[in-house]
Amino acid sequence: MSKAKAILISPNPRTMSLVSPVVSHFYNILKANDIEMKYFDTTLYDLSDKYVNAEKKIYENFSAKEVREEHKVKIPGFGTTLKNREELLLDFRKEVEDYQPDVILTSVMECTVRLMREMLSHIHDLKVPHIVGGVFPTYAPDLAISYPEIDVLCVGEAEHIIAELVLKVKKGESLKGFPNTWYKDKDGNVIKNKMAPPNDIDELPR
Repeated sequence: MSKAKAILISPNPRTMSLVSPVVSHFYNILKANDIEMKYFDTTLYDLSDKYVNAEKKIYENFSAKEVREEHKVKIPGFGTTLKNREELLLDFRKEVEDYQPDVILTSVMECTVRLMREMLSHIHDLKVPHIVGGVFPTYAPDLAISYPEIDVLCVGEAEHIIAELVLKVKKGESLKGFPNTWYKDKDGNVIKNKMAPPNDIDELPR
């Protein structure tokens, strides 16, 4: 069987939140288990047509001055003019089509779940399995699993289960009884597996 491949997406509207620490954790864990991982970040896209633009709010409500064009940092591949939301969705779809991952991983908070749903909807026809974890599904799993875009949740910590979970999804194996996961079966019923004990961070790959 070929090596398993995963894409980890960070649905982060520009300046709204920090890049999730699971990016480095999961990269090291998956690498140690011979699983490839690519990372797709949305931070360098201008999503202000639909999502909160924190920079604009600062300029409007505080004494900060907007950075002049000549002082803006040029970002390789972007310049000083950021790509928009439609370009983000096109870039994400192309990344998935080109890389052909076995699973898409994403970690979301309450303020990023809407963007995550939009991104998953945009590639729904590609039928790539996905696993949604993070603060939001951990504290509001019933709400998270109710969204039609979401099929599998990781509730709680995933460091000790993520590698095996990716491999099970790649092989199409049942998640019945698999700890820290909720999922929808073929009939749309929600299956709620039990939580595992907390992780010891000193045992994680570095």
